[in-house]
Amino acid sequence: MTPELFSLAQRVHGHMAILGLAVLVHPIVWLRGGRRFSPRAQWTTDIGALLLTVSFSMGWWLYPSYREHIKPGLMAE
Repeated sequence: MTPELFSLAQRVHGHMAILGLAVLVHPIVWLRGGRRFSPRAQWTTDIGALLLTVSFSMGWWLYPSYREHIKPGLMAE
């Protein structure tokens, strides 16, 4: 993978994670107002979960050396 493509994939990965978290906050705010969980809120929850799943998968694909070399040491501490 070229450095430019890797940099683009990193940015997309980060933006999708932030967007997914923001989209998942929406139903929480909606429900705190005492409103019912509507089909629209369900749709928003599904989209947020999809965004975070894709972001997680991209991170799994982008950072294999982190999982193999760095993370085990962090977990051992």
